[in-house]
Amino acid sequence: MNTNCITLLALGALTGLGTAATVTQQVLVNFDGIIAGNAYTLGAGEIDTTGTFGGRGNPAVTSGEADLTGGFQGFYFDSSSLGALTTQNWIAETRVSFDAFGTGQLTVIDVQGDTDFRINNAGTALEAVYWDGSTAGSQTASLPSTGTTIHMALVWDATATSLTGYIDGTSIGTVDNGAFATPDGNVSFGYLGRAGFEGRGINGQLDGVAFSTFTGTFDASTDFQIIPEPSSIALFIPCGMILLRRRRK
Repeated sequence: MNTNCITLLALGALTGLGTAATVTQQVLVNFDGIIAGNAYTLGAGEIDTTGTFGGRGNPAVTSGEADLTGGFQGFYFDSSSLGALTTQNWIAETRVSFDAFGTGQLTVIDVQGDTDFRINNAGTALEAVYWDGSTAGSQTASLPSTGTTIHMALVWDATATSLTGYIDGTSIGTVDNGAFATPDGNVSFGYLGRAGFEGRGINGQLDGVAFSTFTGTFDASTDFQIIPEPSSIALFIPCGMILLRRRRK
């Protein structure tokens, strides 16, 4: 599997467009660190402002890739130190490939227990979904082929109380309900990290995970922190050029 990772750098100031988002990286892990059991030691350039990022279920990390076999395996951090996520804009994202798909809402990203990007219950589609305490809303997309690395992201707009799912930088749709329910403080990748409901892990690989907060207007072409590798690493727009730095694993 191609494990090249792109990190976006020097973005909004070069575009000259509108009110560019100011993005603050809270967690950025490319799995260049070392894991011992569930204790993860950050690698060079990795970020964890919460000081809590770690594994669950003793996942394996080798050469910039985390291998997951389902069940309780995955990674999480405690978001409590970041404040109320319902009132902040945020981006949760990962690069993932699947070895197999299964039923039972196998979870790729979970934010505080009731906001997920997952394989749907039937195992037939990807689903971005959240529960606001009274109503559940979702947007779906087709499953990728097994072994194909894709970028999956959830973006929360606190002002609009809306959640948008993205696959490979393209929106699959937005859910507009109330503020999402927060039965748990964990943000998890590769499994459901909600206390009392832990599990529902995927069978596949994670190439990188990130969680960021932001102010201003989100732009999917510039504001993700990890994205799929395009054929070109320079994107041109009328007002300037967005520079991307290739991070070779």
